[in-house]
Amino acid sequence: MTTKMIRDRQNSAALVLAVEAAQGELLQRGLEVNTPGEAPATAQGLRSALRASLEEATAAMLRADEAHERELSDDLGVRNARDAAVEGLRAQLIDLRLALQRYPAEVLDGVFQRQATPQEPRALERYAGVVADALEGTVLPETTTTPGITLTLDVAATATAIRASRERLSAALDDIAQEVREAQATKETRDQAMARYDRVFRLYASLLVTLFELAGAPGLANRVRPSAGRPGRTQDPQPDPEGDATAGEGAIPGEIPGMGGVAPGSAE
Repeated sequence: MTTKMIRDRQNSAALVLAVEAAQGELLQRGLEVNTPGEAPATAQGLRSALRASLEEATAAMLRADEAHERELSDDLGVRNARDAAVEGLRAQLIDLRLALQRYPAEVLDGVFQRQATPQEPRALERYAGVVADALEGTVLPETTTTPGITLTLDVAATATAIRASRERLSAALDDIAQEVREAQATKETRDQAMARYDRVFRLYASLLVTLFELAGAPGLANRVRPSAGRPGRTQDPQPDPEGDATAGEGAIPGEIPGMGGVAPGSAE
């Protein structure tokens, strides 16, 4: 899904392109009346070149944004796997802490290093390794809860199970780190494409502003004027760029508004 900042830029580009497409002929006639020599032909060449550049830059920006959004959506499965690994390892450590409470306090303190179980995944992964090592080196005394029933904890098996869960979490965290790097790469590509679009849009829209003003159409110039504070967008938010591109000054046949004269070929 296209993000808002990209969608706003796309709409502004569509507006400016639509205005030029609808008013280009009128603009050219105004330039022929108001500017000397080869200026109109030069202006037409510049318009054509920058129009093509803007269309290409807009398409490239949209492709880069879609690629970045796809990359972000791919992260869900990896994050779910990380969360499941965290939950499983935390549950094992909590169960072990409860089991060791049957033994003398120094046993619990020795295995868990008098620390609470961390919440942060990477810290939890490191802590689980410390606990597994400490548990494996612990000799547990026999403990009796009821006459004739002796409870023992399989230290080696428990340490092995904790290490296995720790490895699953470590792998999930590595996958997350890879996804973060890939997302950063697609974001940088998107940002570069957006910066290029902003530059081309500013050049194209600024050229049209100058040409419309030279042609005596300040209202049209204002419609395509680039925003000073919102790169890659027009001065004011526009609704539907296709809906009203022909409205306004260019709708008066035979006259360039604001010029005080008649367009070439019209009746005196």
